[in-house]
Amino acid sequence: MAAEFFIVFDDIIWYKENLNKIIEKTSQLETFLQKKGDELWLSGREGKEEKYRWVYDVRFIFSNAQHILMEISAHPKSIEADLALFFNWLRSVTAISIVDEDDVISNW
Repeated sequence: MAAEFFIVFDDIIWYKENLNKIIEKTSQLETFLQKKGDELWLSGREGKEEKYRWVYDVRFIFSNAQHILMEISAHPKSIEADLALFFNWLRSVTAISIVDEDDVISNW
């Protein structure tokens, strides 16, 4: 079962105006797997041989104009490193909160 988080932007206008830049930055991560519709998938480099492994480890869903839904099914070290890079970049350009489905602020 995957964990769901929401990347919430303090400035919704900034988010809407920079959505393509966010998608571009995310697709440059080493763990980037593919863009599929309004989703972007990441897959860690570890554990590829596991029989019951999901196709992706992280899925970003961009269909909501207010936030990004982030679904994490696994977080090997390569995923954790890329998410840290991505969130550091995002926080350097705008104010965000990352919250779980209960609206509790995440450690991400």
